[in-house]
Amino acid sequence: MTRRRQAFLEFVDRKTREAERAAIPQLRTDVDVSSNWVSHAIGNNWSRQHYDGDFHLLDSSPAVPAVSLVFVQSRDGNTVTPNPEQLGGGAADTHLIYEGLTRVAADAVLAGAVTAAGRHAFFSVWHPEMVSLRRERGLPRHPLQIVVSNNGRVNLDALLFNVPEVQVILIAGPGCRNQCGTAIAERPWITMLPLVENGLRDVFARLRNEHGVSRISAIGGPRTASSLVDAGLVQDLHLTTAARSGDLARRGMLARRGPSWRRSCRSAIHPIRACCSNISSSRRELRIKAVRIRPHDDPLPPRLPPAVGNADGTITLGIRGRVGPALV
Repeated sequence: MTRRRQAFLEFVDRKTREAERAAIPQLRTDVDVSSNWVSHAIGNNWSRQHYDGDFHLLDSSPAVPAVSLVFVQSRDGNTVTPNPEQLGGGAADTHLIYEGLTRVAADAVLAGAVTAAGRHAFFSVWHPEMVSLRRERGLPRHPLQIVVSNNGRVNLDALLFNVPEVQVILIAGPGCRNQCGTAIAERPWITMLPLVENGLRDVFARLRNEHGVSRISAIGGPRTASSLVDAGLVQDLHLTTAARSGDLARRGMLARRGPSWRRSCRSAIHPIRACCSNISSSRRELRIKAVRIRPHDDPLPPRLPPAVGNADGTITLGIRGRVGPALV
């Protein structure tokens, strides 16, 4: 057994044990308007008990994969951290949402080069109940790994680039192709897709048509998330807001968006489901929201609660008369 193979097996064992031993609180639904959308409910007894019901998947397009953004943010809106657990999402976010339901039906997990730079970077599901649910859907044990890099600052020693049985796709700009082309050619399980003039939409059409990728869980970072939204590729957002404050010097999830983008979002972001975990009757440990990001040609369903645009360009969602944390 090679050293890298041994390291991967040890990593899988550690992640599985952490998920099994985690004390995952049960969430309570604040609002559920998922019936307003065409969606597919998934779950098993364990996930329904902890998530307070089914998890909903929106339909994918025949042209490009369905893309879900998955983020945790601190109370003051920080999403930029080497370790999402540092923002205070806790076990419910880590094991039920981030490494659970948002990946359990995904053909691939997508990350920017910085997010995928850690030595142990590898994106999958780990709790045995999530592994079982993924197996029931006829999917491989681990999702395909997708990394986006324009300039080639890619850590090819990261775990995800060194597991031959798991396919990797590197979406590469000109600088990345020049920097990494030779090393990638020596690893047949890694496919390089060029990021060219027409941008991400053409690449995603190739993912759908040539590689059979119909559903992607995208985990950032902010620049990659912004590029996906700008390209009109994101269908929905799963955002966990924790009670802990973060580093205000760091950027939020969707960085440096202009006024025109913000105005368009005010009519494009609408709730699907919101739930929370309570410490007491008066304080919430975390709030988890699933929202639909509506494409320009997608008509609004009836009876949909509105999104609220703020004077500073951020967006909040009204939840049973309360205003939730800012999304962008």
